[in-house]
Order: sequence, then structure tokens, then C-alpha cells
Amino acid sequence: MVSQPVPALGLPSWYILQEVLSRVDADPTSAAVVVRAHDERIKDPRRAAVAIKCIPRSCVARGAKYIEREVLHHRRLWHRHVVMFRELLLTDSHLCIVMDYIGGGTLHQLVLEKRRLSEGLARWFFQQLILAVDYCHQKGVMNRDVKLENIVVDDRQKHHPVVYVCDFGLSKHVNNSDPTTLLGTGKYMAPEVIYQGAKGLRYDGKKADIYSCGVCLAVMLFGYYPEVLVGGQPVTSDNDARQTGMRVKALVGAGEACLQVVLPQQRDADGE
Repeated sequence: MVSQPVPALGLPSWYILQEVLSRVDADPTSAAVVVRAHDERIKDPRRAAVAIKCIPRSCVARGAKYIEREVLHHRRLWHRHVVMFRELLLTDSHLCIVMDYIGGGTLHQLVLEKRRLSEGLARWFFQQLILAVDYCHQKGVMNRDVKLENIVVDDRQKHHPVVYVCDFGLSKHVNNSDPTTLLGTGKYMAPEVIYQGAKGLRYDGKKADIYSCGVCLAVMLFGYYPEVLVGGQPVTSDNDARQTGMRVKALVGAGEACLQVVLPQQRDADGE
């Protein structure tokens, strides 16, 4: 049963729509919707569940570069801790990326529920995240948006749940041009991405991914985000990369160029 209204997706008849998982309104593929469906071609119920990211064809041209990279990079990744890419579909109304469905929700949701995780559980999740990111880097893929919202859990009831990296919408390959764009999620962006990206200068996308992994670990352990300060002013108070870039440009233009990373003592993972 569908819990939220969704546009007509025009999916093939073998995909039975079951629910809306999320709506993506703030990325280059704006207006995308992610749905859970059942693939009737697969008899094994454990493998029949899929997640489908459906991007309106009217938005494809606007985000064509990012969509192409997402598909090309994700489909070449085959790893225990990366959500498996299944197929790409083109319907009358949408471009659809079909992936494995992982049913335990995101790590962000888990941290919000528990406020923080035990050191042992945070270490367990962090080890899996590093394995996934290291594998992607070995394949030449920089994710550029590593965050708890993009890490899904298979079964929260297990003693040692397995996690998967699930989104490559901002990814880039080392064979492409060097990263210079301020992209990502504000609270997870490395200082060099914020500073260099705001000025259109090159930065190391792999190192930026590792910094984002560190932010994930900090939030899991402490329940709040580290902040990047420019001239003593916080520039990652929200998740909007464009707003972050505007604040950095204003501060740098005013001569406030000193960067610091601090871990606030009273900042929860939900920003309150």
C-alpha cells in the first residue's frame, strides 16, 4: 500500500510499487522520488525487494552530468558494503535507477532514535564505512556526499548490523577533471572543500570523503556535528552547500581566512 501520493512513474508491470521511501528535492536531479517495489521476476523474497530512484525526464537535462556519473560509477561497484546497482530504466515520464532495497533505515535515523551509539557499535559501523569508501577509492570513485543519511542498515535487531553506502549522485571519477565545485552536505564537508570550493580551486575528493567519514563517526559517538569556522564564524550550520559557499565567500572577501574545526558540546544530530 502506498503511504504517500506519487506521480505516475510508468514502471514496467513486473515492478509492484509498495511505498514511497523519500523525496529528493535539493540535488542536481531535483524532484526525484525514491520508492520501494517488489520485482515479480525474482522468486526469492529476500532479493525481490528493490529501491527505485525515479527522476522526472524534465529534470534529466538539468542534471545530466551528475546522473550520468551516478549511473556509470555506481554500476561498476560490487562490494559487500555498497548497495548493489541492478538496472537503469527509461519510462515515458522518468529515468529510473533500480537498486537493492535495504530495509533497516538509515544510520542517521538510528542515531536520532538513540541520541548516540555505544563505542563498540560506532566502531563496527565505521569499519564497514571505511571498507566501502576505500573500495570506491580503489576503483577511482570519489563519493563527495558521504553522510549518515546515505548509509543504510540491513536489520537493526541484529547484534552486528551490516551497513551499505547507497547514494552516488554527486560522485566523480579520478579520470574526470579535478574537483573544484563546492558540493555535498554542509555539515559533512571538509574544510578544504568549503574553502577551496568556494573559490573554485582544486581539492582532493578522496581526502574529503575521509573527512566526511570522520564526521559520521563523531556524530555516532557524541550525537552532534563538528563545525567548520572561518574567522571564528560557523559556516556549516545547515546542510545547504550553496548557503555555506555564500557565507565562506563573504568571510573570505572580508579578510577572515582562518579555518578551524570544532566539536560543539551542545549540538544534537538533528541540529537542535
